[in-house]
Amino acid sequence: PQEALLALWASADDLLLLLPPALPETCVVAPHHRANCGAPGITPAQCKAKGCCFDSTVSGVPWCFHPAAVENQPDEECSF
Repeated sequence: PQEALLALWASADDLLLLLPPALPETCVVAPHHRANCGAPGITPAQCKAKGCCFDSTVSGVPWCFHPAAVENQPDEECSF
């Protein structure tokens, strides 16, 4: 389709806009629990392209970090 051809001409930063956003709750990680996901100087776009979270509001901790694991809730057992 024509849309696919247009995407081929987009830059890497533009392609990030086509990806679904990460769930916000997965990026809620206490600063001291952040596991580094990028090299110093990584941009927010580069970090998100790796599937990681970016938050530069706290100094002295990784700004690009792995999201928290989302635990699956067990299915409720139904009794009939």
